[in-house]
This record gives sequence, C-alpha cells and structure tokens, in this order.
Amino acid sequence: MKNLLSFSIILLITGFFYSCTAEAKDSPVTAEKIIKLIEKGKDVYFKDIEIDGDIDFSKIKTRSVESSGTYRAYVMSAVTFVNCTFNGKIIAYSVDDNKAKSFTTFTKNLSFQSCTFKNDVVFTETAAEGIVNFSSSTFEKIADFQGFNFKYKDTYFTDVKFKQEAKFQRISCYGNINFKSSVFSENVSFQKSLIKGNFSMGATKYEKYADFSSVFIYRNVNFNYAKFNGKLTFNNSVFNNKSDFNNVEFNKNAGFKKVQFRGQSRFNETKAKADINFDNAKFGLEKPDLESIKE
Repeated sequence: MKNLLSFSIILLITGFFYSCTAEAKDSPVTAEKIIKLIEKGKDVYFKDIEIDGDIDFSKIKTRSVESSGTYRAYVMSAVTFVNCTFNGKIIAYSVDDNKAKSFTTFTKNLSFQSCTFKNDVVFTETAAEGIVNFSSSTFEKIADFQGFNFKYKDTYFTDVKFKQEAKFQRISCYGNINFKSSVFSENVSFQKSLIKGNFSMGATKYEKYADFSSVFIYRNVNFNYAKFNGKLTFNNSVFNNKSDFNNVEFNKNAGFKKVQFRGQSRFNETKAKADINFDNAKFGLEKPDLESIKE
C-alpha cells in the first residue's frame, strides 16, 4: 500500500509538471503579454517564437511627464529575444491624436539577436542604459533609430540585414558601436551622429545612398573591406583618431569634402571607379597617397 501511494504521488507530480510545460509551450505569445510582463516588472526572455501584434513600449504604464505634451516611458525590465519573428511593429516612440509625444528609456539590456522584423521598427529618440544588441537580425521594413542615445560601453549591429531604409541620424553613442558585415540594401544615414568610442564598419555593404556627413567620431574609425555601390558622403565629418579605409570599393561618387582626419588615415589597396572628392579635407598627420585610390 505504501509503495502504491508513493507511485500515485509521483504520477500526480509528473502529470502536473507536464501540464504546466504543455500549457507554456502551447500558449501563444502576444504583444499584449510582453507589455504586461514589463508592467509587472518582470524580465522578458523569449526564444524561437513568432509574435503577432504591435509591441508599443511607449505606452506602458510606467510613464512620466517630461514637459507639456511630452512623456517618457521607462522599461525597467531586461528585454531579450533570440531567433524570434515579429509580424507587427516595434514601437518606442509615438504621437497620439492630441499630438502628445511619448518616448522610451530602457534601463537594462535591449537585445534582439537573430530576429526577423516583418514590419517597421521605430526607436526614434530612445535611450538605452544597458547593452543594445541586434546582431544577425533582419529588418524587412524601415529601421528608424534617429536620435537614439546608446549609453552603454558597447552596442552591436553586426551581420544585420537592412532591406529597407535605415535611419541612424543624430544618434549619440557613449561607447563603441559595431556594424561589421552588415548589409544596407536601401538608403542609410548617420548624418550628424556623435560616437565617443570606436565606429566599426568593416566589411559593410551599401547598395544605395549612404550619408555619413557631419559625424564626429572620437575614437577609431574602421571601414576596411567595405563596399559602396551607391553614392556616399562623409562631407564635414571629424575623425578625431585613426581612420582606416583599406581595401574599400567606391563604385559611385564619394564625397570627403572638408573632412578633418586628425589622426592617422589609411586608404591602402582602396579603389574608386567614380569621382572621389577630398576638397578642403584636412590631414592632421601624414597625408595618405590619395592618387593611388583611383583605378
């Protein structure tokens, strides 16, 4: 009888855990569920799932008034998605019917690794105090990071595919930001951005127009093995330290007018099939052999 009772208890416990696991596995993960987790102060972690609906971080309950008609939502949870597909929009900036604006600050990590975004991603004027990681992800629609304030020491957009316009105008980065091996299929802009760490753009590929005008990079700039198939401009930018453009392909017109190369600059084994303009560019150290760039 004692053995029979023990066996019955084991079956009951096993059945309970199986029921909980099956329920968790079969329960669909919706945008609403994710927002509720954040509003309860719980960390968000999902892997290998598909999510329907728009995730609007700017509308969570933990909002404060910044000024008249301006609000800021604070996401106090760590947000992590791995190999997930988002069918709806990802929103961290919104404007309501009364023209009131809502922005978002993430106080912990914000990570979307190996994810696919089927709709627009809007992080306009967002701030992140923890690590931001979008490595190996695919943006099938517009990726809008205008005015994003990256406060952590490292930010990752490595091996990302931007299939539509990518907007990184006016971003500010307190540390390093890495786009190594990323592909920009449509126009991309980093105009008027401020990077206080290293700007790593090695082996990136640009199919359309690329705008890096009026950027200020405090540390090293690396565009080694980048390939520009569309027009581009670096006009009026400042490279405060070393800048490397080795083995780069410029296949359309490129502008470096009034660029300040304050540290060592290298253009070794770099080729330009169209005009490349260095008018009024200043080189703080030894000027590289720019004539060797043209094919």
